[in-house]
Amino acid sequence: MQKKGIGFFAVAMDETAKVRAYEAKEPHRMTVGIDTRTAVNEVIPLPSLPKIVILDKEHRIIWEQEGFGPETETEMA
Repeated sequence: MQKKGIGFFAVAMDETAKVRAYEAKEPHRMTVGIDTRTAVNEVIPLPSLPKIVILDKEHRIIWEQEGFGPETETEMA
């Protein structure tokens, strides 16, 4: 999804069938990659899930958080 120069995507580490079943039940417009071999963990260490990472235009991490709590949406705004 692109809005105001921002792109959103997700990486799921679940089995493909499980991810597709969830997407069918909860439609969205976000690109979702499936990484069953956890190759993403080699680039961005993932000690806990979910991990939210916001990158700038040069692909530098400008904000990150592990886990998801009641204050997450406020902190991201």
